Amino acid sequence: MEDLLGLPIVVVALIALVVLIIGFAASRYKVAKPNEALIISGSRRAAAGIRVVVGAGSIVYPLVNVARRISLEVRSIGVGLQGAVTTQGVPVSVEGIVNVKIADDEDSIRQAAQRFLDSQEKIGEIVRNVMEGSLRTIIGQLTVEQLIRDREVFAARVQEVANSDLVGTGLAIDVFTIQSIADTEQYIENLGRKAAAEVRRDAEIAEAEAAREARQRQETARQAILDSEKVTRLKEQAITQ
Repeated sequence: MEDLLGLPIVVVALIALVVLIIGFAASRYKVAKPNEALIISGSRRAAAGIRVVVGAGSIVYPLVNVARRISLEVRSIGVGLQGAVTTQGVPVSVEGIVNVKIADDEDSIRQAAQRFLDSQEKIGEIVRNVMEGSLRTIIGQLTVEQLIRDREVFAARVQEVANSDLVGTGLAIDVFTIQSIADTEQYIENLGRKAAAEVRRDAEIAEAEAAREARQRQETARQAILDSEKVTRLKEQAITQ
């Protein structure tokens, strides 16, 4: 039997089957975008039955696999802590920005998927709670002066503690920046006043010392002139005699 094009029905059927197979395969081929990972569950050969695909594609078999996507973008999260007490008993408030992301290795992506795949919007809240706890811990080990003078060291210690608390979640703190440190008892303001007073005092002392040295130099020069004149008079007296 032949169809309207003059081809056997079997050939037409085979062509249609091939087209269907190609279309089906294309519909089941999933590609991960540059800023995300494909999480394919139901894979027997992958750890915990979860296959991670980053920067590539994979066929997702129906009735066997389920493919989901998880974002690998850096998230910027505002962090604020009120009333954290320093070693001096001074309550301070700290505000900052933390950049957090899912770590690049496959195990971390898998861990993050197991915890956040259905609730990625909760990552910010979890990280914020961890950061506030880390801030409180480190502030309790430092003085106000150390917080102000060594802000980068302070931020680095907070980031280190936070990353240790996030182990096993797949998340990693990329950057933590402290924006402001304040207190309600005007301790920091008084520190600034004290520093300004010390600067003024040092300037006044330096100015007084410079004036004294100038007077000493003037006196030394005047005395040298007097001595020179005295020597000249003695010479003149010796000649006249």
